[in-house]
Amino acid sequence: MKKNLVCDIIGIMYVRSLCGFYSALPLMERYSTLKFFWFLPNLVYCFLNYQNVINKLNTALFTYFKALEFFGYFSLSYYTEDIHLYEYYTFDDRVDTSRLVESYSRIRKGLACYVSLFFAAYMSIFIIFSVCAMRVEYACLTVVFLRVYMDFGRVPVYLIVALHYCRSRAFFERMHRDLSDPASLDVKAVLQRYEILETKFTKTLGPVKCAISLFAFFGFVNIVRNQYYMTINFSESEKDYPLLACSALRIVHSVAMSFAMAWAFETISDDLNKIKHSIANKLASAAYESRKTDLTRLLQFLTVSPMAFSICNVIPLNMNFPLGFLTLCINNFICIIQLHQILSP
Repeated sequence: MKKNLVCDIIGIMYVRSLCGFYSALPLMERYSTLKFFWFLPNLVYCFLNYQNVINKLNTALFTYFKALEFFGYFSLSYYTEDIHLYEYYTFDDRVDTSRLVESYSRIRKGLACYVSLFFAAYMSIFIIFSVCAMRVEYACLTVVFLRVYMDFGRVPVYLIVALHYCRSRAFFERMHRDLSDPASLDVKAVLQRYEILETKFTKTLGPVKCAISLFAFFGFVNIVRNQYYMTINFSESEKDYPLLACSALRIVHSVAMSFAMAWAFETISDDLNKIKHSIANKLASAAYESRKTDLTRLLQFLTVSPMAFSICNVIPLNMNFPLGFLTLCINNFICIIQLHQILSP
């Protein structure tokens, strides 16, 4: 594993490894036999899911889907060992500077805040309803740990998208400054930096696309499941308020994640379009043929290689994705309510 990382993510990855997701960390490389014991934390996950199945047989199918998502992330981490993540986070003086590296520390803090925020929200629901009901809501506590497990399964995706966002924004800001003084613009150097950025990001696309595809599919199933829980619960005379609160929070959780990733790629796309517009303006006012040739080449390269991201090479990950995702979920919720009214005695 590379040691000269642009951001200290080793601590986060060690915590993630405790949830059963194997990673090529120094301790694991030193004691390679630990890899064969990495199934033990997964037994805890299986036990928690088993409790859900026993307690709620009518929702067992959804629980199996949740288990499939977890083992999808586990298999991905076990076979990739997160090598692509460490390679992407390796310091590269061609695109990284000491000033930028200082700003990258916000990635770790942001991820810690994200996990802590939702963990605190789930724990608050557990504590409040346990106190109000004068009994321990074990089902709610199980949800807390299952969500934490799942969040840590997605950590590499968050980290890669966050660093891609930071590097891209820094590159575009520098390009804006360079374009303000066309005489000093070194097109060859700009093309080289952009190509390096694209190459580094492209190397991560396989595992990242796989993880985001898992999230997109199972995220939809998760929202359907929680909509089903809420519909059934609202129709009952004695409502299970902890379940309602957890279901609502899980829906918010899934939607928030999709919006965050889509917003990052949408922002990068907007910055790229602004750069292309600036280049087109400079191209129109360029006095020398050599300068026109360089700017045309740069514009063509940015157009052909936009560093865009799509799910299964079909669905572009921009702000249209979460909005469409949310629309589909709302339509599905309406269908669930109508079916429940038709089928209920």
